Amino acid sequence: MQQRTLAEEVAVAAIRECQSRIQAMALVHQLLYQSDEFDVVPFAAYARQLTDSIVRAHSTKRRVIPRFELEEVLLDVDRAIPLGLILAELVTNALKHGLAERGGEVRVGLHPCEQEACVLVVEDDGPGFPALPERPVTLGMKLVAGLARQIGAELRYQAPGAARVEIHVANTGSSQ
Repeated sequence: MQQRTLAEEVAVAAIRECQSRIQAMALVHQLLYQSDEFDVVPFAAYARQLTDSIVRAHSTKRRVIPRFELEEVLLDVDRAIPLGLILAELVTNALKHGLAERGGEVRVGLHPCEQEACVLVVEDDGPGFPALPERPVTLGMKLVAGLARQIGAELRYQAPGAARVEIHVANTGSSQ
């Protein structure tokens, strides 16, 4: 409701980003309540629902199409929530910086691995990163880096070309 009363675009964008973060946490709880297992989150379904809702919530001047390449991975709640927040930040960043003016595709991939619990990939077909982020400078990217450390994940950025971030989530024995 507050978003509708604001005229300043910066304030509206800040509220949208907060909404995405809250939605990421709420969606995990919703999926847990709908599941027979209360300790694991089916992350592929979660990633699809979260990405779709963020794309719908962020109205851009151009059309953004979400694309998915998702294999099911079950993650414990302690890793699913931070990974969901990372996903929300990266999708929001793609919409805000990579695709806001021209539209395009945001792609989300999720793949189980033998050596790792999974690899989550978020990329868009926008102009890409101006440079590889050695040290995050924006709040969103600082949050991504901090959450990745929290769950023992490794971030890998790809440039030049389209922006692509891979999150390699460590295996702790509690994911399937």
